[in-house]
Amino acid sequence: LTSPAMASWYVDPPRSAFQERRWTQSRMDVEALYAALREIPADAFSPDVWSQVAHRAEQLAEWLVIVGQHDLAVLAVTAAHALRTVPYEQNPFAQALVARGLAFAFEALHREKQRWDD
Repeated sequence: LTSPAMASWYVDPPRSAFQERRWTQSRMDVEALYAALREIPADAFSPDVWSQVAHRAEQLAEWLVIVGQHDLAVLAVTAAHALRTVPYEQNPFAQALVARGLAFAFEALHREKQRWDD
């Protein structure tokens, strides 16, 4: 996910990840983020979600080969394969996508809360 080609990649977290105790803070720290990730059940995401992200990773790999970034292309193909075969709770790439989605959601909710508090 550190590649500029994946800078905008994330997966929306399930509603179960939005527990009030986490979202009342002014910012989400790493500990709260990992706690939220651990609490997300493996079946919170449909197989279609991971299939769509895997397909997107395969398309990215094709583009990376065209531009000569073969090492990143291999990583994208590997990630796509893992998204289809490795369960969420054992898949660091899938968890990183959800963590980014949680962070984005937290920031959006915090901005909205500030807007209403002003």
